[in-house]
Amino acid sequence: MGNELDDLFEEEGLVQRTGVTCPSCLQEMKPGAILCVQCGYNTRTGEKLQSHKTEAERTMLGHTLLDKAAAEMEHDQKLQSKLQGAGLPWWALLLMLIGIIALAIVMIQASLMIGSSPDSDARVVDLPMQIIG
Repeated sequence: MGNELDDLFEEEGLVQRTGVTCPSCLQEMKPGAILCVQCGYNTRTGEKLQSHKTEAERTMLGHTLLDKAAAEMEHDQKLQSKLQGAGLPWWALLLMLIGIIALAIVMIQASLMIGSSPDSDARVVDLPMQIIG
């Protein structure tokens, strides 16, 4: 029974460790080892060593695209904050709209007055008189 249970734990990745384990990645380390060969954790200083990463490795991990997206988001936020107070205030736009509507009303009234001038009415009245007379 104990052997079957050990096999089940081992299958799930829960192996009983007898040696020293890395506190960072939990991989087994050789006794007396200072550096973890899996993740580069230094047990004396408590720091993880960083290796040189090439651009291809960064691209494979998506860091280049994420860095670019983060820079674009920061740029867009700065631009948005600059544009926050830009443009005309609402009351200026309202005055312009009222002015355009007033101009349209004046133009319509002027065209109606020109169309109904006394000369045009006289011509309309004279025309039937000439036909009758």
